[in-house]
Amino acid sequence: MYFWRSFIEDGSTATAFENTRKFAKVYRLAAAKNPPPMQFINVSVSSSIPLAGTTTVFFTDIDEIVQAQPNEASSAEILGMLATICIEKGKAFNPDAKLKKMLSEVVAVGNATARTIAYKPRMKEAFLNPGSAWFFPFVGGSYQFLSQPGCATWHHVSCTPTTTPVSLRRWRSKWWASARST
Repeated sequence: MYFWRSFIEDGSTATAFENTRKFAKVYRLAAAKNPPPMQFINVSVSSSIPLAGTTTVFFTDIDEIVQAQPNEASSAEILGMLATICIEKGKAFNPDAKLKKMLSEVVAVGNATARTIAYKPRMKEAFLNPGSAWFFPFVGGSYQFLSQPGCATWHHVSCTPTTTPVSLRRWRSKWWASARST
C-alpha cells in the first residue's frame, strides 16, 4: 500500500488523480515482464487527522481507541493510568467539570513540552551530524523510542502529550491532593 500527495490544478484534483492512475506503477521487480493490474483507492474524499488533539478532545480520542481495541493491545501500566482519569474499556468517558479542567491543563503542558523538545531536542543522538540543524524524529532508530532495551527515552515521554507516565504522574499527584482536600 502506498500513499502520496498530488497537486491541485485549477482547483481540481482530477488531473492529479488521472495522472496517478495512468503513470504510477508499483509491483515487484520479478513481475516486471507481466505486471499485475494496479488498484487505486481515492482516499481524498475521506477525512483524516494524523495529529494528536491539542484540546481535551485528545482524551475522547484515546477513549475511542481503548473502547475499540482489546485490553491486550495496551500495557497494564498504560491502562491503569488511563483508568485514573476515567478511561476504561466498557465504561463511558464522562469527565466532570473538575476533571475537564485538570485535563485541559495536562493537554496544555503536554503540548508545550512536546513542541519545545521537538523544535530544540537536547539529545545529541537526535542530530544527523554534530552541529547540524537536521535531526531524526525517532531517536534510537526505532518508532519505540528505546535508548536501551525496555527503557523509553525522555524524548518519547515528553513528545507523547498527556498520556505519558511523567505528565500523568504529575496530574495524578495534583488531582489526589485536590481530591483529598475536598
